[in-house]
Amino acid sequence: MEIKELLNNPNTAPFSRIKYVRELSEEEIVQFLNGLFLQTVESKDSGDWEALSSYLEQWEAKLMLPRAQRYIAKPYESIPWASLRKPIGESRVALLTTGGLYVEGQPPFNVGPEGDISFREIPIDTPLQDFRVIHRAYDTSGPKEDVGCIYPIQQLKQMVREGLVGEIAPMNFAFMGYIPKPEELMRETAPQVAQLLKEAHVDAVVIGST
Repeated sequence: MEIKELLNNPNTAPFSRIKYVRELSEEEIVQFLNGLFLQTVESKDSGDWEALSSYLEQWEAKLMLPRAQRYIAKPYESIPWASLRKPIGESRVALLTTGGLYVEGQPPFNVGPEGDISFREIPIDTPLQDFRVIHRAYDTSGPKEDVGCIYPIQQLKQMVREGLVGEIAPMNFAFMGYIPKPEELMRETAPQVAQLLKEAHVDAVVIGST
């Protein structure tokens, strides 16, 4: 067995940050596992589980720092701002989610390490029981229980009934947000969805993220 196989986890929320230990060198992984073993034994002996929590938090910070630095926003001289041309109560609104949502009968997203730049069309009248969720990078138990946390279609329908939103677009869209190299997304599928939204006369888009 390779040492990284010891780090396989169920991709649930408690593992969401520590999972990046797999990307360390074997020497660093051994250091982490040895420290975890020793700290667990010491915490059990002393009854001080806060020390074990602190150990994990230190490694979480070490693992997350390079990613935080990688995704620091770059400065731009301008932004592609588009003002709403009519009151929201008269507007057609579409939903877009990056939560890995798809509909029963559609192919699921690819959750391999290369990611997936494709999208799925989500009809407005999709029954709740037909929604499916698959994703590589977050705990999907929440949206599997309540899809509204990534795709608030019921909440948006309620806003339409109350007159707060004009109408919902007949077709909405979903991506699987794990995309390590987004250049192809920006070049191909994102413009495709933007064109479909434009052709559907959508005035505004609500994005449900994870």
